[in-house]
Amino acid sequence: MSLTNYSASKRLLFDFDSAVAHDDRLTVDHSSLAKLRALIMDAYLILETSPDLPPYRTANCREILTGALVLADDLLKQVPR
Repeated sequence: MSLTNYSASKRLLFDFDSAVAHDDRLTVDHSSLAKLRALIMDAYLILETSPDLPPYRTANCREILTGALVLADDLLKQVPR
């Protein structure tokens, strides 16, 4: 990973300061969810360009990351900008 990509990834980290616990629920802003989705997508793209992992692991990783992307997209639709 180049230094530029590393710096960009560091900027995409989830902003825990903007998350507020309220009534035992975590409220997260739209920007933090968008950054989380970008991190998930980065992991998905890294997996796509890497050699296959031992049996079933690549497929399992794809399935997990796809589910995480779907969940992040759904949450982004629900959180106001």
